[in-house]
Amino acid sequence: MEHDDLDLLLSREEDLVPSSGFVAEVMDAVQREAATPPQIPFPWKRALAGLAASILALIALSQTAVAASANWIALALLLSLVSVRFARRLAGTRI
Repeated sequence: MEHDDLDLLLSREEDLVPSSGFVAEVMDAVQREAATPPQIPFPWKRALAGLAASILALIALSQTAVAASANWIALALLLSLVSVRFARRLAGTRI
């Protein structure tokens, strides 16, 4: 194919017409998207309640622990447990 042939092909002005059913398909997709319910909001009340419970547990743990190293170990274990449970709850699986 020569450059002149390519220029000739590209210089033709033809009306672009969408394929049959394209407009109806797009409008159906728009209506499906509009009918989709909104996303579920994040449960801030439960998250704040869990955070408050964690803080209270840490305070109680720090007051009753005998050794300083036991506080850090207990804190690490508690935070690990809370993170795993929270992540699994968000993912929808039970422990």
